[in-house]
Amino acid sequence: MPKFKAILSDIDGTLTESEELHQEAFVRISKQLGADISNAEAESYRGISLKDKYASIESRLSDKIGYDAFAARIASYYMKNWQKIDIMPGAKDLIKQAHAQGVRIGAVTNGTRPEADTNIGALGKDTTDLIEFTISVDDVKRGKPAPDGYLQGAFRMGIEPKDILVLEDTPTGVAAAKAAGMTVIQIQ
Repeated sequence: MPKFKAILSDIDGTLTESEELHQEAFVRISKQLGADISNAEAESYRGISLKDKYASIESRLSDKIGYDAFAARIASYYMKNWQKIDIMPGAKDLIKQAHAQGVRIGAVTNGTRPEADTNIGALGKDTTDLIEFTISVDDVKRGKPAPDGYLQGAFRMGIEPKDILVLEDTPTGVAAAKAAGMTVIQIQ
């Protein structure tokens, strides 16, 4: 019997290689609205929720459209360019092998719902059918590094946090998993 009853995985940078598309969308939409964001600055926001990114640049925007409209533009750009999303090596095999051993699988992301659904869809139906649910930043009060998404995942599965293994790629996500009382592996 496996030591862990479930795996909760981050998505961007863990299951899919989509961080570059996130960064591209953020830089381009910000520029359209008057804020010149360098790639280096955008990289510094890796793992941070879009809402927090927006709050940090809002004063620099010449076109103050508000967070919801900003998020909608980002989502539209992201979904139009979904073909740029790559699958992380071994991600599909890991999900299939864990499922075959009776380990339940869910996903928790600081991405928005449209981004999360686009990324999970990129894995293909043979893999997405094995993932019980996806929790996006839109589904929780506080995004990572708060533990809300991971705690909601444990609740939805009916499994104690100590019995869940988390796969993460950012310090923000690692902090969230640890705050939830879960074991975490940071993928680099």
